[in-house]
Amino acid sequence: MSPLAIQLIIGTVTSIIGAVIGFALPLLEQYRINRQRKGLAGKWLSHGHTGSDKTKWIDDEVDIKITLSGIVLENKNEQYRYVAKGHLVDSRQLNGKWYSQRPGAYDSGPFMFVIAPQGNSMYGVYVGRNESGENFFLGWCLGRDPDSLDLAKKSLKQHTHSVSALN
Repeated sequence: MSPLAIQLIIGTVTSIIGAVIGFALPLLEQYRINRQRKGLAGKWLSHGHTGSDKTKWIDDEVDIKITLSGIVLENKNEQYRYVAKGHLVDSRQLNGKWYSQRPGAYDSGPFMFVIAPQGNSMYGVYVGRNESGENFFLGWCLGRDPDSLDLAKKSLKQHTHSVSALN
């Protein structure tokens, strides 16, 4: 084999290795960070606004998993099925994007949760749409049990200010 062919093979192989490492390292680092809060995994109770009626709240159960791609939330409500994928920020916030899983639906949007210090509840907002396609910031609470869910509801109410009072 000629020296040029050997140099091309070595260059190609090292480029491939560099690309794999460049892709894998940030993914593994985020997984390491997410695994620090592995206690978030499991069954949670959810209470959230619907985009179609800002006075209507939906209660359902959510399963949280820690995966290589992030922290994944998946609900069990047949009427409003979704999957949300997020990442921890400063171990206190879970930020990401949710996606509707209803057949034929295309709805999705960002979400942001504040995680309670004990890790037993979360509250925050997500962007949803009504039937006309208008965007709304909507409330969303999660708790490990009914008491934790009540704590999340109180925290959401206490720490979220309405912009309707803007002048």
